[in-house]
Amino acid sequence: MVNCEGERTEFCGPLQGIVSFLDGRIQSRRFEGDAVITHHWHGITMSNIHDSVVRDDVAHDPDTLADVGPAWMRMNTLSTALDARPPEGC
Repeated sequence: MVNCEGERTEFCGPLQGIVSFLDGRIQSRRFEGDAVITHHWHGITMSNIHDSVVRDDVAHDPDTLADVGPAWMRMNTLSTALDARPPEGC
């Protein structure tokens, strides 16, 4: 996947990896064996995740610039400024 190519570059930006913010509750899911290469913080970010498996995944940022990155893997049951807790049953 390429985030910018050709003459139309007005919406260029770093691609995020596997991400779910507060799009809904993630329940009883498996994320296994994924390799994410991105120039963004969100290599794998799951917010509001419960009773799920995240195993043998890799998030990698190929450059060493501190502009946007390095890529991380982050799991929370709820991601807000007021209430961020570790995942439950994962």
